[in-house]
Amino acid sequence: MLLLLAAHVGPTVPLAPLAANASVRLEAGVVLPQLGGRIAPMLFGGYAGPVLEGESTDGRLGDGYAFTVVQKELTLGLGATVRLFPAEAKWNPELTIGPTVQFLETVASGSSAGGAIGTTTEHYAQAGFLVAAGAGVRLGPGALTVQVGYAGAGLDGLLTGESTTGAFNPTVGYRVGL
Repeated sequence: MLLLLAAHVGPTVPLAPLAANASVRLEAGVVLPQLGGRIAPMLFGGYAGPVLEGESTDGRLGDGYAFTVVQKELTLGLGATVRLFPAEAKWNPELTIGPTVQFLETVASGSSAGGAIGTTTEHYAQAGFLVAAGAGVRLGPGALTVQVGYAGAGLDGLLTGESTTGAFNPTVGYRVGL
């Protein structure tokens, strides 16, 4: 068996009304010798921190208020990457899929008429999933990868209400075998 290590970076584009932001995903797995090394079970972890900023009105606050919501998302998962061709192919389409647990911290703060309204923080964990399709091209000792993925979990928090962490995530990465 061959040990694999990979890093992916790219923008995260949330489905909820949060701003696009940068994200990173790290993977560690093994290439199984069966089926020409086409299947690689792995553990993965990622981080994103989308933000929502805006203004609104509320009769209780007179002139309205400004707010900021930061959603810090740490994702851990167990999945597999399946490749179309044997592991040693120069170019290889691939699909990565697996369940995740997203550990979330939502921080909401605001101000009205120049004064702080206060900050509220909420923590929770949610089950979700990751699916990413792409391709790898052999380059040096490893492979340059390009993927377009979707990851998400449902939310029903006090601050977020009924929402989602769902986001599209195009990434560029590099995978090495040890």
